[in-house]
Amino acid sequence: MKKISYIICSIILFMVGVLVVDAASFSVSSSARNVVVGNTFNVTVTVNGTGTSSGSVGAWTYCVSYDSSVLTLTSPASPCINDGVVGFSAASTTFTFKAKQSSTSTISLTNAVAYDYISEQQMDTSKGSVTITARTQSEIIASYSTNADLSDITVEGYELKPSFNKDTLEYELEVENDVEKVNVSSTKADYRARVNGGGEIELSEGINKVEIVVTAEKGNQKTYVVSINRKELNPINITVNGNKYSVIRKAELLEAPPYYVATTAIINDTEVPAFKSEISGYTLVGLKNETGDTKLFIYNINDGSYREYKQVGLDSFILILEEPENMVDGYSNVKNIKISNFEVSAYYKDGTDTDYVLVYGMNLENGQKNWYQYDIVEGTFQRFQNKEVIKLQQDLKDYMLLIVIFASGFGLSLLSIIVLLITNRKAKKNNIRLMAILENGKVVEKDYEVEEIQKDEEETEDEEEATLQEELEEEQVVQAPKKRRGRKKKLVSFDEDE
Repeated sequence: MKKISYIICSIILFMVGVLVVDAASFSVSSSARNVVVGNTFNVTVTVNGTGTSSGSVGAWTYCVSYDSSVLTLTSPASPCINDGVVGFSAASTTFTFKAKQSSTSTISLTNAVAYDYISEQQMDTSKGSVTITARTQSEIIASYSTNADLSDITVEGYELKPSFNKDTLEYELEVENDVEKVNVSSTKADYRARVNGGGEIELSEGINKVEIVVTAEKGNQKTYVVSINRKELNPINITVNGNKYSVIRKAELLEAPPYYVATTAIINDTEVPAFKSEISGYTLVGLKNETGDTKLFIYNINDGSYREYKQVGLDSFILILEEPENMVDGYSNVKNIKISNFEVSAYYKDGTDTDYVLVYGMNLENGQKNWYQYDIVEGTFQRFQNKEVIKLQQDLKDYMLLIVIFASGFGLSLLSIIVLLITNRKAKKNNIRLMAILENGKVVEKDYEVEEIQKDEEETEDEEEATLQEELEEEQVVQAPKKRRGRKKKLVSFDEDE
């Protein structure tokens, strides 16, 4: 009986071995299962198998099948493969497809056959497939999750007030003064969402605001806030512009801005951490408001005043925003804008594109204060003008006033000269006419009158005077014979008397 059982088991093992050895597989894999319409992706078909004699597959053939209304085969040119190789163990062929429209398509194999390398007998084969889903970009975005909720927030060792609810965004917690750190953790409601914030939080005295920002797969966000109040011993409370602050007294809770080094300052007879810059000459201290927001303020050690420190810019250019010392002509309009989360007074012209405004500040690299043109759209700065240019504008105003006064006086003088010339010319003309009349009345000598008339003609070249001279000369020609006849008559009379 045992002998028979042994023979049967041997036969079964032999048959199983034959079945296993004489098998080939056609696997199908894709570089992407979800593709955007218009994009391409790759599908790889791999042939594996072992023959009885050679230990490998010698030849194979198959065709790739797909929905041509959804996908287009871009390479190779044919979806069918007929191939073979000596010493084969595995061979792969890559097909490239392009998604044509939104739908799904299963990529599978038809007529897939493999042959043993030695016996050339057909082998048993198994065939794989892959399903591709094609969608437009808008369809993909529309399918994204908008869930930006948390399912829980915990502060290790403490209880939040109120109890957590996914729709409640603000929570409070109070700890003793000796508690310097707490661990805040959160759990997102949707595995596709991203969470930023929380973890181990260092606490300063007073309110410490911990923000946990949840970003849904689609991009929408929700912010949860945990306000942890660390009890403060003997706080230094001050008021700036009507707002209440407390002075931060732990240096590790403050970060020095560029060009500043750590130092200390005395406030209310207490030494507190501060920062000092030799370039700007400013001393900075940290203040915290009633809601836990921390800011740096410029502290004037002479009068004990505070002014918010507004630093903007990147890399080598850092600008400290200041109140203007001098205004620029034509830039009297003002509006408040935000630069790096600071509210800033910006100036612009009437009727101009207000994407370009002027702001005033100190270049922290050299300590010089100037006006800068700020591009609201791109967030860039360009030096506009300095104090010397503003002074030049004022000097130019004064020069222009002097020029106007001089021009006015010169104009009046010129006008007076013109009037005198015109008057003198008219007088000369009147003199010429008068002398002509006198000459006709025999009051002056003819030769003198003619000489004066000719001289005036040369100076003025006046057409009217030339005409008058001609008339005088004609009249003299006519009168000359009359004079001679008169003298002859007198002589005749004298002779007769004798």
